Amino acid sequence: MIKNGKIFGKYNVVDFTIFAVIIVVVIGFLFIKIGARKPLGKISKGVKQVEFTVATRAYDITSTEELMEPGDTTFITIRNVPYTKLEIKAVKKEHVQEMFFNYDRPEVPYLINNVAFPNRYQYTITLTDKAQITSDGAVIGGNKIKIGLPVDLEGFNYRLSGMVSDVKVIDDLKDETVPENEKAEQNEQSQEKDKQ
Repeated sequence: MIKNGKIFGKYNVVDFTIFAVIIVVVIGFLFIKIGARKPLGKISKGVKQVEFTVATRAYDITSTEELMEPGDTTFITIRNVPYTKLEIKAVKKEHVQEMFFNYDRPEVPYLINNVAFPNRYQYTITLTDKAQITSDGAVIGGNKIKIGLPVDLEGFNYRLSGMVSDVKVIDDLKDETVPENEKAEQNEQSQEKDKQ
């Protein structure tokens, strides 16, 4: 096979070795580049229902109508990238308050509405969506939903900016869409078909 320092009498051993090393390096680079070796943190654990809460900044709102209510939908933008409309599960609207020192009980300060800004409010809004669950967290719209993520909410007459303040994974979608009594009926039907 190797004769006079050449493989098959044609190829120089040193040149062949260098060529083989280059091929291995290129293949290894492509192997990692295309993601054939998938990081553990991105392995999917299935699709589940999630709820996440957005705490908005303070806004001066003079409208006498409520901007949103549970059951409404709001369009969500994540990191300045439009995503989709999501269902609102809960809404909490609060006056912006000022903290004052309590001389009688220093550990319990006074919280008083700021009279200089009577129409200034903050919202705490809980939304729900389907998310891909990975070991790195819940992913919706190509973004990991985590506390601190900037989010914009938009409706017919409002656009509010805020940050995610809480994330909860609710349950498997399969378990939610198929109740236990329906599962039992499906099992009975399948057993009857097997007997036939």
